[in-house]
Amino acid sequence: MSGWKQQFVQNIAALLIAIGAVSLVLILVARPDWWTGLLASSVAVAIAITATVPVSIWGSRQPPEVAALVGVVSGMLRLVVAASCVILAVSVGKYPALPSLTLLIPLYFAVLLVETRRQKHELSASDWNKSNSTL
Repeated sequence: MSGWKQQFVQNIAALLIAIGAVSLVLILVARPDWWTGLLASSVAVAIAITATVPVSIWGSRQPPEVAALVGVVSGMLRLVVAASCVILAVSVGKYPALPSLTLLIPLYFAVLLVETRRQKHELSASDWNKSNSTL
């Protein structure tokens, strides 16, 4: 599997795991409007992940230093797209504001965590390859 495809699958997997963890908490809360907010936030983060695929493809073909910067930009773009989608769902779709915006946070951070770990691993592997090529 190529780099961006693996990244996409890992991001979706992180989103699904986070949805599962948040769902366990929502069972304890027992408020239906929070389930609706989880739906809005989940769809927003999935759209944001998909929207940043072209940026990730381009970044995966760049040198490690540029790829790291592209990763940061991709994370910020993902946040803007996800927040915009949730705001649209709240204002036009009449989803509950507090649950939708609150539940966006753990879902976004779960995807960001996976993305950051992957970039750290790629950069450290790149540095290792550079140091061995000069020997």
